[in-house]
Amino acid sequence: MRYTTFICLMLWGYAALLLGLYFVYKKNRKGWIRLFAAGIESERLLLESRSTSTSENISYSLEILKDLTEINRLKLAVVTSDFHLFRAKMLLAFEGVDAYGIKAETPKTVKAEYHIREYIALIKTWMERR
Repeated sequence: MRYTTFICLMLWGYAALLLGLYFVYKKNRKGWIRLFAAGIESERLLLESRSTSTSENISYSLEILKDLTEINRLKLAVVTSDFHLFRAKMLLAFEGVDAYGIKAETPKTVKAEYHIREYIALIKTWMERR
């Protein structure tokens, strides 16, 4: 579902580039192939390859964006699963970034499990950052 959301945002002109998590790319290369098949140019796709967690992914991704432009001049949006959006935006806020949140639907078959897992991660994040 996230790749469909990415494709729509990029083709409709709402996103200039996509900064993806390399771990997700390795796990789901078919999703990236769908981006190319939809006509998204490879120059618009960047990979962040060092992170092992959501918090690290956000920090490293912001470093990449800062190298490209003045970050405070960008309108950033985070596209992630619906269950994960709140924590992703919270982590961006901890980094001083106000970003739009765009949710991609989670399949119903795994929704309950992922919500429980995310709730635990949210508590962990809050405890680490307070």
